[in-house]
Amino acid sequence: ADLFEEVEELFEAADVELKVGDKVVGTIYEVDEDGAYVEIGQKYSGFVPLSECSFARLKTPLEVLRVGMSREFLVVEDEDDYGQVILSLAASEAS
Repeated sequence: ADLFEEVEELFEAADVELKVGDKVVGTIYEVDEDGAYVEIGQKYSGFVPLSECSFARLKTPLEVLRVGMSREFLVVEDEDDYGQVILSLAASEAS
């Protein structure tokens, strides 16, 4: 195979469909009072609602998450209206 075909195969392999129950590693790029926004590779972004940041009651996601952190998350809902999968840090740590 030539280089172009190899690169194309790599892109196809990276074009994975995320589904509920998948564990993913992502990097937090924004945190607000509602939750954290996570970049998952090139194709996906995710959102971790405040209630999914920890089993403890938090006032703000900043108690456990910071911009630039890479963490493992569990996909708990398919893509929402904004094209983001809903993620859970708490469920990922529990499993």
